Amino acid sequence: MHIEATADAIIQKGTVCRIGLVDNGLAYMVPLVYGYDRAGTLYFHSSPRGRKMDLIRAGGRASFEIDIVDDIFARDATFPCTWSVGYECVMGEGRIEVVEERRRKERALTAIMERYAPPGEWTFPADVTARTAVLALAIESVTAKRTLKELTE
Repeated sequence: MHIEATADAIIQKGTVCRIGLVDNGLAYMVPLVYGYDRAGTLYFHSSPRGRKMDLIRAGGRASFEIDIVDDIFARDATFPCTWSVGYECVMGEGRIEVVEERRRKERALTAIMERYAPPGEWTFPADVTARTAVLALAIESVTAKRTLKELTE
């Protein structure tokens, strides 16, 4: 899927992605670190067990949200209704799956490492890769919103 430039920029800049799953008709949100490929896939790593994994295996669908808080400001600090928050966010949904194939797991883990660690060559021992669950969320729809101080002045 082609991701529009504003949404792509926010995904590139974010640090935490919250995925939303459904558990007995109720929302279940989980904050995760993530990797991203510009072809439209978010990657996550996880323990192979737990509520999140059970829901993913049962449902195969997830929503997601990434936000960046930029500033808290007021046009008139003496009047409460003029306060606002500058932020950027991306929300969307898609198919989520557990990645089983080793090479694909390694590409996903590399994408995660590239977001958070200094540049380097990443190798993943087979035993670590085998016991780490890797998730891929193929984005099917996405919206982006920006409310920045300079846009409200």
